[in-house]
Parts: sequence; C-alpha cells; structure tokens
Amino acid sequence: MQTLEDKLKKRSGIIAAVSLVIGAFLLLDFIVSLIALLWLLISSPESSQFYQFLLIALHANSKGVLCAEIGIDMVSALMLMLIIRHAYLFFKSTKNNARPFKADNIIKLKKAGIGMIVYAFVEVIARKGFYASFADSAPASQVPDPAFIIAALLLFAIALIFEYGALLQQLSDETL
Repeated sequence: MQTLEDKLKKRSGIIAAVSLVIGAFLLLDFIVSLIALLWLLISSPESSQFYQFLLIALHANSKGVLCAEIGIDMVSALMLMLIIRHAYLFFKSTKNNARPFKADNIIKLKKAGIGMIVYAFVEVIARKGFYASFADSAPASQVPDPAFIIAALLLFAIALIFEYGALLQQLSDETL
C-alpha cells in the first residue's frame, strides 16, 4: 500500500514530466517560428502553398502582418517556457523531497506569478513593436491578457498558503 508521501512523489513526478514535455513543445514552436520568420524575410515566398497556409492559419492579410504574428509567437513561446520552467522545478522539487511547503518552492511559485504578469505586458509590447516593424496596420489587441494577470494573482494566493504551510511545518518539526 502506498503512503501519502509516495503518492505525492508519484503525482509530482508525473506533473513534472508533463511540464517538461510542454516546455519541449514550446521550444519546438520557437524554433519552427524562427525558421518561418527567417524564410519569410530572406525569400519571396508569396507564390508558395506554405505561405498561403501561414496566411490563413495566422489570420494575416500580408507578409508584414504574417512576420509580426510569427515574431509575437516567438516571444510568447520564450516567455511561456520561462513560466513552465518554474512549474517544472516546483514539481521536481516536490517529487524529490515530498514536502511542497519549502521556502524555495514558495519562491518558485512567486517567480511563476511574476513571469505571468511580465508575460501579459511583454506580449502587448512585442505586438506593438513587431507590428510597427513589419506591418502597415495596428495590432488587433493592445491590452494585457487579463487571464494571465488573474492566474498570477491566484499563484500569489497559493504562495501565501504555502508560506503558512511552511510555517506550520516548521512549528511541527520544532515541537517534535
């Protein structure tokens, strides 16, 4: 029969592995986007079927808008990789130690929350910058994504709960 600690380690290991896979897909997304952007900038692919597919897939109406959207995708992939990295480190630490209520885990949660807030604003800045550099039109969205800000606030709330749990754990360890 598995103990609670073993179950926690197993589940944390599974979630760590899933976050590692997500990070790998984000890295692949970044690499493919970089290759597509370089291909668009170096060649004149307007007649190719791949170019037509990209226009339709990214809802672009010109090469400039397409380059801007691919650039935004690259920035988003990088920022999301950083956020996923903190999640991976959190679950890996929990898998190895089976004690999530530790100071370094609390810091990882807070860093992930800060990363989400930064992502919400960097994405808007990147969108404006890439559209100004490549496209003739203004970007469609010019406000930060509230979902990331709300998720960051939830992570900060969870970090506070973990701080309290760490305090209780410390008091429990001291009394024994």
